[in-house]
Amino acid sequence: MSDNLKAEDVNVSAGQYVYTQDDKPVIGPSGEIDGFYLNCGYWCGVMLSPGAGKRIADLVTGKLEDRDNPLRYTRFEEGDFEKGDSFLK
Repeated sequence: MSDNLKAEDVNVSAGQYVYTQDDKPVIGPSGEIDGFYLNCGYWCGVMLSPGAGKRIADLVTGKLEDRDNPLRYTRFEEGDFEKGDSFLK
């Protein structure tokens, strides 16, 4: 091992896959904190971000009601989802 190793020579990183019970993201109001919206649970990365941004904008502006949003956070509590079968499980 070299005595010349400096902190700036070391790059430590880690990643993880995050997924939900149905392998779909959670997009919409948190339901617990007024005005706090969730946009998470993407196991496939940021490829869905343009559509997710539009959905959040539609929810915030009232163009889409959360009850009509299939990606709402409360769908798990309501039992309104089908179990996913991601390769990550």
